[in-house]
Amino acid sequence: EGDAGAGAGQLYDYESQSISRTIILSPAEHCLFELIRNVRSQYAPSTVVRVAGGWVRDKLLLGDVNDAAAAVATGGGNRDVDFVLSNVSGYDFAELVCRYLKEHHDEDSIYGDH
Repeated sequence: EGDAGAGAGQLYDYESQSISRTIILSPAEHCLFELIRNVRSQYAPSTVVRVAGGWVRDKLLLGDVNDAAAAVATGGGNRDVDFVLSNVSGYDFAELVCRYLKEHHDEDSIYGDH
């Protein structure tokens, strides 16, 4: 059979490999993730929320990019965050986000702080 990783036809052993990186969130990203966590906790506790797509790729590859707008302008970052939900539609979860914001924030804090 040959040595592991010897070339074509060999399977990669993903379970023996691990990637460890701390993702640094901007203040706006922190606010967004806190909002999503709060909505999930209050209205959809059985829902698993995962982050996917280009935002994750860029955070893993680019590391700590402090100015997301500058990173996007130079082709080095992604500002939209894609969420994958386990048992609720995106539309229904967005409705829950709106409900949470109406119940917990005044209009100035929703748009003015972040």
